[in-house]
Amino acid sequence: MDLVNAMQNLAIGIIGGIFSSVIVSVVTYILDDIRNEFQKARIMLNPLLSIEFAERTKNVGTWDYVEYARNGFEEAKRNFVGYDELQFKTELRDTMDRANEILKKKSYSEEWNKATVDDCYNEIKKIVEDFKEQEKQFTKIILERMGKNKILIVMSVITIIVLVCA
Repeated sequence: MDLVNAMQNLAIGIIGGIFSSVIVSVVTYILDDIRNEFQKARIMLNPLLSIEFAERTKNVGTWDYVEYARNGFEEAKRNFVGYDELQFKTELRDTMDRANEILKKKSYSEEWNKATVDDCYNEIKKIVEDFKEQEKQFTKIILERMGKNKILIVMSVITIIVLVCA
């Protein structure tokens, strides 16, 4: 192998390493960003899941599911204090906006009872279902965001051009 070929291979190796490290860094950033977004949403919506649990288990045993649901609603309201829709970039934004609207407009200032729990559950049911569905779509959301990322698009085009030219 002559010096020209060795230098060419070395240059290809260095450039390939730079490209792959940039791609891995961007993909890792996207994955962490989406994972953090879902984790934040899960923490904020978790009390609403307790309302769903209370509604589904109200006929089991003699436990005070009304108080449990009320506590869940109040905790959810505290979680949404200072809510900013810009925290969420994925489809979660719509779900979180709807949850915030419900928590703001519904005060349930009267005494909680079975009818209140039923009403509250009917309000949050779609939000909980949407969130669970979005958790199932986690991989699809990641792939969509990667497909829209300009850095990855540019790097992919450059890689394809280099491969075609080589």
